[in-house]
Amino acid sequence: MLKFPDNIIVPICIVCHTPCPDGYCPKCEPKGTKIVKHQKICEKLNSLYAVKNAAYGDAFGKTFELLGVISALTRMYDKINRLISLSKGAKENNESFKDSLMDLANYAIMTLIELEKNDS
Repeated sequence: MLKFPDNIIVPICIVCHTPCPDGYCPKCEPKGTKIVKHQKICEKLNSLYAVKNAAYGDAFGKTFELLGVISALTRMYDKINRLISLSKGAKENNESFKDSLMDLANYAIMTLIELEKNDS
């Protein structure tokens, strides 16, 4: 955000960092397209993570600490197998194709979190 006289605030494009009214400029990406959609999906991922982490505790982190990266890869592999089954016409049982993709994305992010803990 840029502040101008009279406390006028102008958002900065998240791509090229020039002043623009919507947080991204048309020359970088037309309004309402992929950057904004990505941000909204990430917000949904974070909400889903918060709900599931409250329900399960930090089971993922504890298992990662005990078994290492293979525990994370196993969960991701299970989700990939689920996605393959669904793409071949398997019946959805309380989990859609998109739900499985969201879980897979969260597992990848959770793995990054655990790896960063080990880096510090």
